[in-house]
Amino acid sequence: MMKAIFFIISTFLINCSLYAGCGTVDLTNPDYLRSVGKDALIEHFKKPRDQDSVGWCAAYSASDAISFATGEPASALDMTISFHANNASGSNNLNSDQLRSEGMVVTDIIKNVQKNGYCPERSIPSNQTFSSNLGQVTLFSFLEYFQDYINKTNGGRQNIENCESCTTKFFEKYIKSSIPGSTIGLVNEVIRKNNGNGLASLKELLTRVCGENRVATSNIKLESVYSVSSQQYVNKIQEALESSSMPSIVINTSTFAKIEAVPGGHSLHAMVVAGKRMGANGKCEYMVRNSWGRSCSFYIPEVAKTCNENAGTFWLSEDQLTKTLNEVTVVKSTGPIKKTNNGGSKIVLNSDNGKGKTDYGQPIINKENKIKPDETNEGKQLSPIPNPEPNPILNQNANNTFSNFFSDLGSMFQNIANGIGSFLSNFWEEMRKSFSY
Repeated sequence: MMKAIFFIISTFLINCSLYAGCGTVDLTNPDYLRSVGKDALIEHFKKPRDQDSVGWCAAYSASDAISFATGEPASALDMTISFHANNASGSNNLNSDQLRSEGMVVTDIIKNVQKNGYCPERSIPSNQTFSSNLGQVTLFSFLEYFQDYINKTNGGRQNIENCESCTTKFFEKYIKSSIPGSTIGLVNEVIRKNNGNGLASLKELLTRVCGENRVATSNIKLESVYSVSSQQYVNKIQEALESSSMPSIVINTSTFAKIEAVPGGHSLHAMVVAGKRMGANGKCEYMVRNSWGRSCSFYIPEVAKTCNENAGTFWLSEDQLTKTLNEVTVVKSTGPIKKTNNGGSKIVLNSDNGKGKTDYGQPIINKENKIKPDETNEGKQLSPIPNPEPNPILNQNANNTFSNFFSDLGSMFQNIANGIGSFLSNFWEEMRKSFSY
């Protein structure tokens, strides 16, 4: 009997503390971003991310987490190429499956950024397909054409005029459009210098184009938890959001995606959590920002109805989120972020050097055999329910201090009431069990 009473009291306290802590947070809200001096992120978070037909979800997740910490959009393309070039263990061919689909780990990408810094999105864009995001393969075509250019110009030694498919028109369409600061002369130079090595050539091209805009990362701290309880995962996410950090998460795609949207079957996938709110069941719901573009047709019905195609986000309940949660990584800024020419600054890593981490990066969206939004009723793009008006985190200006206070106070009492309701339910259930023996 005493054991049952102890369990009931513990449950009551836990429920009250959890429910009372589920206030509304939206790290992408423009008013909030302005209030913390991160105006440069407003347009970035208005657009969906699109990893295209390449398995770079870890880089897109890491770049969003770093972008929020530093206050400037970071290039996922630069992070990916830099990581692969500095950790090359196989083919240097840009058309290889190893580069396009090989899994990466968020913390490993950050460690590479530790040594090399990163390039801003404005210098090396990685949202080439954000305008439509419905099966385009622009990023894939960029890698393919760059390698084809190397092959057909004999490692940059043959004149471009002698290569029928290497005309200025093709250069402008496939390379210049992806790397705005590049020129034919610079491309030939880096290819010749690297003896036709595709990966090394592209890395140097990105480095040269980025130039002095490369950002040091000495004032970034990274924390990662994995193989812990569901509640520990939730606590880490809650702590991050409440302290203005955007956590990266790794979950199985079976939680939110249709099987036909994932080539090779369901597997681990990296995204970020950008907000939270109280759900109708008295538990937290989390706004997840994916890198699969605008379409909501990739998602299972219960997730698709919460999808905001204009921002590339959807909502998961706490139960949905923790069902297959595998890892939570948090990037925090500990001071001003500075530009550097060598990116040699250090990041403090609170981890165990990646021991026990799971390699991920797949799945990519099945864009070749993807759901066609307009062909069948089953495949039609679902009309997302618009998210409620975003509420900036905490008090954002003096004009709404009192209204926010009373609103938060009311929410707190409502959440505690929910906790009491859950407590009573557990109380009667335990009492029933105790007297049934």
